[in-house]
Formats: sequence, structure tokens, C-alpha cells
Amino acid sequence: MICVEYKKHLVSAKLTDPEWVSHGGMYFNPADKTYVGFVKEESDRDYYIPDGLKELTLEELQVRTMPLTAGIRESEEPDARVLTEEEKSEDIEKVFNIFSAL
Repeated sequence: MICVEYKKHLVSAKLTDPEWVSHGGMYFNPADKTYVGFVKEESDRDYYIPDGLKELTLEELQVRTMPLTAGIRESEEPDARVLTEEEKSEDIEKVFNIFSAL
């Protein structure tokens, strides 16, 4: 699967993920109102996906999520330890690798 950046679609007056996105809705970026999700490789699908869709490498995904994950804690407890940049990067890499392998 390919990691992509996309915007929600308006369907019947409701915002929804495009049907061709798998595991979408991750890492919302409020600056441009985009999300991250995954799509099947072109050889594995027989339907249209917009040509202008931005594909993300692991490195691009990590850069994109840096400001979005700033201050993330291991739990919602007020005294929980803040994750280091390395821990956040490792978590993002795991997500990328799991879905890319599908």
C-alpha cells in the first residue's frame, strides 16, 4: 500500500474519507485540512484514484507529524512522561511499515 495525503470528500452534506482510502483519518493537519491514509498500489486496483494525490515517503510522514505530535504523552495522565522525538519517530515508522506491507 502507498501512504498518501488527502482531504475528506463531501457526500450527502457530510465529510467522509474517500472510499479508495484505507486506514485513513490519521495525522490531521489543521493548516491545510489534510489527513494521512493508505491506498492500494495501482497494480492491485481497478478503480480511479486522483492523479494529483500526494504520496508520502516514511521520511515525509515523519516530518509531517513532528509538529502534530509535539507534546504527546504515553497516557492522558497529567504527570505522564512526554515521548521523545525518537520514540515518536519509531511509532510513526511502525505505522508506515505495517500499512505499507498490506
